[in-house]
Amino acid sequence: MLVLFIVTVEVIAGVFGILNYTRGIKKDFSDSITAVFSDENRVVLQETANEVAIEPVPENTDREIVINERSSDNAGKLRQIIMQDADKLGVGTATELYILSGDGGVLFASNSAEQLRATNIISGAIEGREGYSDAYFTDNMEFALPITVNGRVGYIVYVRRALADAHATVRRSIAVLVITLICSAAAMYLLSLVLLRTITKPLKELANQALRLANGDRVSLEATESPDEIGELSNALLYLSQSRNEHADRSYAEKSKVEKILENMNDGILAFDMKGNLIHINPEAKRVLNRKFVDDIKFNKFFKEINADITLEQLQYTPNEDHAEREIHLNNKVLQLNFVMYSRESSEGGVIVVIHDVTKHERLESA
Repeated sequence: MLVLFIVTVEVIAGVFGILNYTRGIKKDFSDSITAVFSDENRVVLQETANEVAIEPVPENTDREIVINERSSDNAGKLRQIIMQDADKLGVGTATELYILSGDGGVLFASNSAEQLRATNIISGAIEGREGYSDAYFTDNMEFALPITVNGRVGYIVYVRRALADAHATVRRSIAVLVITLICSAAAMYLLSLVLLRTITKPLKELANQALRLANGDRVSLEATESPDEIGELSNALLYLSQSRNEHADRSYAEKSKVEKILENMNDGILAFDMKGNLIHINPEAKRVLNRKFVDDIKFNKFFKEINADITLEQLQYTPNEDHAEREIHLNNKVLQLNFVMYSRESSEGGVIVVIHDVTKHERLESA
């Protein structure tokens, strides 16, 4: 996920940068056109184009005076006016300036070209329409300004900016972006391997040890002097393991002590869990009940068989009754059964049954 996130961020940043670059190219061209061909400059260009040129007549001749309303001098003057702002247009670098006649013929070209291929922008200018195109995925950005002379198009100012260098820059940027993505993905992959060895693998080992510890297994851990979080977690788990082992040892010792006491008691002892399963029986209880096999003993079934007239549910759900007494005759013996519940509200609770053999006592009372 981290690799995907970083690659996504790099792609978004790269695309955003390229789009900003292309917008900057368009804005620069638009701003230069706006600055050079302002309303005031358009008026000047219009007036210059409409200046009347009078051709000189030699003295002592009857030749008529000729007035030329579209003198080539006017085209030169238009060129001079526009070339004053050549730096703003970028003429001489990627930008070319043309002064065209009304029918599209080249009168002046900044690149000394004698012919110019007509484009839609130029064709529209010939028909009297101002044209502008900044489409990026073309060869050029264009601007054409028709200038009228006596009501018809006399000149066309045509500006063209080549996009070859911009396209090359974008291609280089895309190549750099792709290389960056590949390098980033490789670096993140290597970093993930390092993290797997330094963080993920130790964490999995600690998780497995914690699970074994929770299941009651005795896990062997060693203290670490590592100052990082993994070291702190490992030491905390070590402390928990030691505490758990000590508690288990104490519990085992107490359990062994209780079992020894129960085994040496004169009374029979049976212990059942809340589901009626037998969890303990001492030797005296086996002897009194005359049972060698005890694995099949279930509370309700067993005490029904020996006519004790009691069920586990009676002890569980009878209010304020957590003990009961029964007397039965079994195998020519008189047995007194004492039932005591413990931890009734807990799933760890159960029932302890104490069996007293009162056969001799009953016979003495009957004598």
